[in-house]
Amino acid sequence: NRIESEYDTYGSEYIDPDGKPSPLKLVLEKTSIDGTKITLGWKKPSKGKFDIQGYICYLYKTFNKGEGVRIHKISSKNCNTETEMCNYILSELEPEETYNVGIKSFNMLGLSNMSNLITFKPSVKTINKDFNIVPEISQDIIGNFNYCNVPNE
Repeated sequence: NRIESEYDTYGSEYIDPDGKPSPLKLVLEKTSIDGTKITLGWKKPSKGKFDIQGYICYLYKTFNKGEGVRIHKISSKNCNTETEMCNYILSELEPEETYNVGIKSFNMLGLSNMSNLITFKPSVKTINKDFNIVPEISQDIIGNFNYCNVPNE
């Protein structure tokens, strides 16, 4: 569970004089077990003079910028209208590779400034699938025992 303040708007004090949206604050919510997906979350930023039409996500490998930037267009339908919370799943990531990600929102007047950049490294997590806590022991293995403190009668 994330603390509500983690989703506060980033740069909400910044109001664009041209009416573009304010920058948003990005949070890394989850990473998949196989290290190929992450879930990003944010609170809807100030919209400016017009409603936010969507978001642009910028993803690149931190130590291999020569491969370029992957750009994702995110629909404003990824946001809950009641809570004003948004999320997006990035997939096709390479486990053990370091990435940077940032998001800009846009309305009819243009793009906001970049959100905070998040640097992350998805890794493969192993889970012990052996749920057998106590193995069953045969009576043949245990045998008969004599107790030393029991008097013989």
